Order: sequence, then C-alpha cells, then structure tokens
Amino acid sequence: MAGTTRNICIFAKAMNAHRGGKFRWPFSIVAQELATLGHEVTVITTAHPDGKTEREDEAGVPVHYLAGTKPEKPDAAFWRRSAELFDRLHRERPFDIVMGRGTSPLGYSRLSSFARTLPVILHEGTYPDWLQGYEIRPRIGGTIRRKLHARLHAATHRDLSESMIGASLIVCNSPALARGLRQAYWWEKVETAYIPYGFDTSFTQQQAGEVPPALEALLRNGQRYVVYLGRITKAKGAFDLVAIAAASRNRDLAIVAMGGASDETLSKLKAAAQAKGVGDRLILPGPVAHSALPKVLGKAEAFLFPSVHPESLPKAAMEAMACGLPVLAYRLPAFEGLVDDGVEGFLVPAGHSGELAAALDRLLDDPTLARQIGKAAARCIETDFSPATAAHLWQEALDKVTAEFSA
Repeated sequence: MAGTTRNICIFAKAMNAHRGGKFRWPFSIVAQELATLGHEVTVITTAHPDGKTEREDEAGVPVHYLAGTKPEKPDAAFWRRSAELFDRLHRERPFDIVMGRGTSPLGYSRLSSFARTLPVILHEGTYPDWLQGYEIRPRIGGTIRRKLHARLHAATHRDLSESMIGASLIVCNSPALARGLRQAYWWEKVETAYIPYGFDTSFTQQQAGEVPPALEALLRNGQRYVVYLGRITKAKGAFDLVAIAAASRNRDLAIVAMGGASDETLSKLKAAAQAKGVGDRLILPGPVAHSALPKVLGKAEAFLFPSVHPESLPKAAMEAMACGLPVLAYRLPAFEGLVDDGVEGFLVPAGHSGELAAALDRLLDDPTLARQIGKAAARCIETDFSPATAAHLWQEALDKVTAEFSA
C-alpha cells in the first residue's frame, strides 16, 4: 500500500496467557500488520513469563524483553528500563512514532530524553469495566452518574489517565470502545479511531489440529452441538451455558465449552450441570489447539457467548463467524459493528439466558434461517474485517497523526 514508511517503537507487556505461543498477544497482531505495510517495528516489553530477558525476532519484528521487570507489570521499573532502551535505540536509528497500550508508554512520556518529540498512539482493546455497566443496564440519571464516575475513575487511576489524555490518538478495535473512551475522558479532547483487527479467514481451512478425545467422539457420532470458546469463568457466562442447556427444548443438544478453567470453577460448573439435569450434555474438553478449531466449529450449529465480561472485540466470536456460525450472545458494546440482531446472530439483554435459549431453539428448528444467518456472519468477517481493510485504516491513521503532530 502506498504511504510513507516509518520507524515505530511499540511499548507492551508480556502476559502469562502468551506462554508457549498458544495465544498471539495483541501487539503481535498489530506489529505484524504494520510490518506488512512496510514499516519498521520494534517492540519493548516486560520480562517474558517464561523468564526470557533477551531480544528475539517474532515474525521479523525485534522484541526486547527487559530484565529486571515483571510480566504484565508496566510499572516504575519497566518505565525506567524502557526509557533507557528507547533512548539508546532512538540515537542509533530515530523512531518516528511511539505506540503502546494503557500505561506502557509512560517511560517514554515521563523519562525519555526525547519525551514529547514524537506522536504517541495508544492501541486499546478492553472495554472499561465500570463503563459497561452503564451501557448494558441503563438507569435513571445514568448520564450524570456516568460523568461523575468517569471523573472519579480518572482521579483514582492517574497513570492511566495521564497516558490516555496525553496520546495523539487512541486506536480502538471496536466502534463502541472508541466512543466509550471519549465518554471516559469527556472533559478532555481525546482523539479516538476505530481500526479492527485484520482477520485472516484462511485459518478456516485448517483441519490438521489434534482434537481432544471427548470431541472426537462427538464428531463421530453426529450428535448436534453448539460451542463456546474462551476462558471458563462466571463473568464469561459459564453458568449461563448450563441455564441455556436446561431451558432449551432440544434435549439431545450438547454444549461444548472450550477453554481453560480453574479447578474450583470446573467443580462448581459440573455440579450445577448435574443439578439441572444436563451434566451429560455439557462437554468441557479444556483448551483446544487453534489449528483444530475449524474442525470443531465447522460441524457446530451455533456459537454461544453469554458473557458479561468487558470485551472489546471478541476474537472467539470472529473465529466462529468465519466458520459460518450464527452468534447467540448478550447485547454488549463489544458486538456493535460485528453482530446485528437478526442478521449475523441474535442478541438479547445481558443475563436473560432464557431468551438466548429461545433464540437457539429458533435456529435449531429452522435450518434455512440458520444457514442464512451463518452465511451473513462469514460474509461480515470476510468483508468488514479483512487484512486489507485494517491495513488501509492503519496507514491513514499513521499519516494523519504524523502530519498533525508536525504541523
């Protein structure tokens, strides 16, 4: 794509969820998108969860894991060490843009010898927990309450507020988050832009991954099933899955919940399923290899996502949609721009598991409708979330920010 190429430094945090390469951490996606556009990208991050504290190249992007820092902790130690490394790298080959998430770039902003000489772009992907409550459960006087809550939250999270307000641009991976962050700092001129992740639909053709034995048996016997994909927690809707299974008219339907869970949650979830009489229909295979997902998703009837966790852009839902599955979920800000009710799936008020069960039964009873919605879901991912679309938006954002900063 045509556009000025730039040297970009990204500040990030290495997370425990990224152990063993099972998950691509958010900035690995963005870094690779930017590198594909021809930009030079360097990542400075906290210590690796497995103890790595050296430079590594990940898909052609140099990543510096800083010794003396803690995984997931962009704290004073990280800010100091990251500022020192940034200054050294910047003197060797000047950067054009600084990027980060949350408070990760504060080392540059506060301690670097080159502070405030470059534009800072934040890339955010988590909807504010406190703000989501106002969105999904409207109350009388909600607007005034929300504004007061925003000021209180900013006052008690000063580092985060400083980073957000000081950014030249905050790129968000959902339109709801872009709007929400403007509301969160309504008394300041906070610039936000929506740029989705570029989703490579070629992953849907993978069939080589190993499927857990419990799922192999399900795939062989032809039993109808729906799927959930993600962490197995209360906020993510684990116990709502049990309620949906119990409320559904389709008594032979299995619910497959793929993802990691604590022993305590698994024990309580299995007990709840037994108490509701659906223990034999709730299948908990644990985490499933990403390469095996298309095989499992491809034979499912629908994707269930009864989460109230403050998502921004649920990648699991996108993967299911790419495989042609209708989405059944609670109406969260995260689904704005991804799922329209009745088009790519069905959305119901948060906590109304009975309504989700009714929507599920409607799909199961009407194969023509299910196919229609599934095709719309796949089409949405292929067109609205293509890598080319994301690349174009990123190039526009970089050009605009650098032009305005140097004006």
